[in-house]
Amino acid sequence: MRVDRFRAARRTFPDALPDLPPALAGFLYRKEKLRPEHLMALLVRLEGKGHVASAPGDDGWVFTRSVSGAQTTPSERALLETMFDGSGRSDLPQLSRRLTRRGVRSLERALTREGRSRGLIRPAWLWWPAFAAVACLFAGALFTPYFLNEYTPLHLSGMTAFAAALPVVTAVLMLLPHPRTPYGRHVGERLAAVAGDPDAAEPVLAVALGAPPERLVGGGPDVRAFYRDRDYRDRWDADVRSRIRSAHVSRGGGHGRRRRWRRGRRPPLTPARSRRPPPRTRWPPAVRSARRAHR
Repeated sequence: MRVDRFRAARRTFPDALPDLPPALAGFLYRKEKLRPEHLMALLVRLEGKGHVASAPGDDGWVFTRSVSGAQTTPSERALLETMFDGSGRSDLPQLSRRLTRRGVRSLERALTREGRSRGLIRPAWLWWPAFAAVACLFAGALFTPYFLNEYTPLHLSGMTAFAAALPVVTAVLMLLPHPRTPYGRHVGERLAAVAGDPDAAEPVLAVALGAPPERLVGGGPDVRAFYRDRDYRDRWDADVRSRIRSAHVSRGGGHGRRRRWRRGRRPPLTPARSRRPPPRTRWPPAVRSARRAHR
């Protein structure tokens, strides 16, 4: 049912790919998951706009903040705040340290806002209430056979109850809205077709879709020298990917982490949490006899 509606709406969409920021295009292509190539595309775009200048350094490439009048997208501003953090100079080790959970979340939220403003991603106020309603229907379909057996003389067997609930559960899952709009899904399909032939795409868009620099024919000035440096690009992918992964799995924000204990092992007891009762005060015999007499 949902697939038929999407196919009917797709016939009215143009076949040409819309004019999207390269990082947003890569974000949609990867199903709203941040990847190192998206940050690389943002950096390439920022240098093309004159907000960042790159130069070779002792440990890779060094980036300095520049003044430019070109407009920036929310994701580009989020990368500038995360990368420089009040200073005018940054490199890959500094970016790795500053790419905390807060920085990753800010980049993902900025890219999501860009997708919603272009009608590609559904707004959160529509997605979460629908998800809660479908979850309630799903729970009702699962627990209805139990209540029927408990309060009616039907006495359904487990297999019969499962067979009765399966169509209802399947229909409820079909009602769950897709995170993207029909137009967003159409754009995602077009991006998948472009990713299969990156030579026909613009250089920065090919960077955001994860194309290797060897396939960028005639990249020109849009593909910067730091991206053509294969060793630096490999280091970038490894460091940024590990930081994004740790930001998604860590529970604590900022630079600190909470220590996670293995199952079956307990953390050492601090004096405040010690199970041993406090030692009893041993009074002298004369004081003990006076206390007993007072009682």
